This record gives sequence, C-alpha cells and structure tokens, in this order.
Amino acid sequence: MTEFSLKRDFKYIQWGPTLLVNFVRSVSASLVWIVIVIFMDSGTEPLTMLLLPVFYFVILLPLGLVSIYLDELGVPFVWFIILMALITILPGDPLTFIIHKIAPKIVPTENYRFLNFILILFVLEPTAPSIGKQWWK
Repeated sequence: MTEFSLKRDFKYIQWGPTLLVNFVRSVSASLVWIVIVIFMDSGTEPLTMLLLPVFYFVILLPLGLVSIYLDELGVPFVWFIILMALITILPGDPLTFIIHKIAPKIVPTENYRFLNFILILFVLEPTAPSIGKQWWK
C-alpha cells in the first residue's frame, strides 16, 4: 500500500459512491450546525445551515481537489486552506458514522471512522494501490 495520490489514483476513484459519502457527510454536518446555531443563539437563522451541502459541492469540493493537487506539487501551507474548509464539514462525521453503522449502503465505505480529518473522502476500487492510506502527509 502506498499513500493516496490524486494524479496516480484518479482512475481508481468510484465517483458515485464518493459523491454519496460526501453528500451524506455534508447533510450530517448541516444538521449538526443547525443544532449548534440554535444553542449559540447568535441571531443567525438556523435553517440557513441547510445550504451547507450546496456550499460543500459548489465551493469546498472543488477547493479541496485543487488543494490536494497543489499539495502534491509541493506548494507550502496548502494544508491550512484544507483545515479551514474542514472545520465546516468535520462536525457531521459522528452522525455519518452512526448512519454508516445502521445503514452501510447509505455510506458505502468499508471502514468509516468516527472522525475523518479529510475534506474529501474518496471511495476507491479494491484494486487501487493506495487502499487503506490517506492522502495527507
């Protein structure tokens, strides 16, 4: 097993399951953020958090793909961009973990962890050389 490389492993990405996992994760994060906003009583309308899945797929997903590519090129401090974007999606991981345990077909991964410090989770074919490794260094 080798470390995930977007350039090398791109052909092994199963895009349907990848998008499904990340969609469930973004919806879960949206629900958690709604609860957080309600308890913070910040004056923000909690239902605006329902736009998080759209924000994730329109802005964060492309940003994550570009950031991964730039990281592989050796651009310094790209991890900081990923970290800032990850803060929005990470709160949904525990709920997604529970969904994975109850209905594994909704979250089609073999081993979904309670917290995934990754902005984009890729579902790879079983023949991919980097199965079991994460893309970060």
